[in-house]
Amino acid sequence: MIVGRFTLACLLALSFATAGAQTVRDGNWWRTLDVGQKTGYIAGFWDGREEEAEVWGLLVLASNKNNLSDDVLKWVIKLDDVARKARSRAPYVTSGQLSDGVTKVYSDYRNRTITIRFAIRAAMKEITGGTQTEVEDLLIDARKRSAE
Repeated sequence: MIVGRFTLACLLALSFATAGAQTVRDGNWWRTLDVGQKTGYIAGFWDGREEEAEVWGLLVLASNKNNLSDDVLKWVIKLDDVARKARSRAPYVTSGQLSDGVTKVYSDYRNRTITIRFAIRAAMKEITGGTQTEVEDLLIDARKRSAE
């Protein structure tokens, strides 16, 4: 499993080398990618989220043995909960769907400076049944953050 993920990471790195030297992952960058690169990026993003969820889960388990401070333990549990919720939605959404959703987010010129992680959140919110108001509120907040 680790070798497969390593291979995927290497392939993604090679494919993105052709996508230009832009280091900011926003809508301007996204629009330079072809469909395969977009879908591949989303697949890699989800693999990373799953790894993150596993790490937080291990930290929660370890905290029982290592007696982390109450403040640290609260954050670890909160982050683990957030990761579990994100992971629980993932099986119902394909990389292609999410890639199309991100492309839709970036089709609005006002969203081009939003970083990819916020575009993914907005697309996921819409795909999983969020209201148009919820999606727009999230995008407004993301636009403000990108302007800071």
